[in-house]
Amino acid sequence: MTTRPAPGGRLLGAWPAWLAGAGLAAGAGVAWLISQASPSEGTIPDVPLALPVAVLVGWSLIGSGLLAARSRREDHLALALIFTGFAWFASILPLSHNPVLFTAGEVLYALYYAGFLYLILSFPAGRLQGKIDRALMVVTIALSRSARWPGCCSPIRGASSAPPARQTCCR
Repeated sequence: MTTRPAPGGRLLGAWPAWLAGAGLAAGAGVAWLISQASPSEGTIPDVPLALPVAVLVGWSLIGSGLLAARSRREDHLALALIFTGFAWFASILPLSHNPVLFTAGEVLYALYYAGFLYLILSFPAGRLQGKIDRALMVVTIALSRSARWPGCCSPIRGASSAPPARQTCCR
């Protein structure tokens, strides 16, 4: 596929296919993590449709972003949708018993809040309109970055009940 400049200078090329593949892989990985998690984890509710809903939310955000990118709009709506989809999947990584995935999930956990807030504040224009919107985004990103750091090494359930990967994630 050849790249061609879109109005506004953005290039369209093979990146949507690459992102679609990454989104499918992330969804499949999250589905596996959710299926391996015990009900005592508390992150995902123990209801019959929890797994498909968690995966479909992320896939729908990424897919909507890829479709919005095809429209060649001058706003950041497509990137916000794609970012929010991957951030949604990252919020499920703390279910992992792998120390690297667990730590990445703890660090990235609350970023999907910022993505959803951007989508709400930028509607319908696709861009943040004023200083208040920008200030809300800055505060949300700052809070989402600082909210999970204290709990990185000691999960809410207590360090004694945490798997070994969770006890040593930040050391």
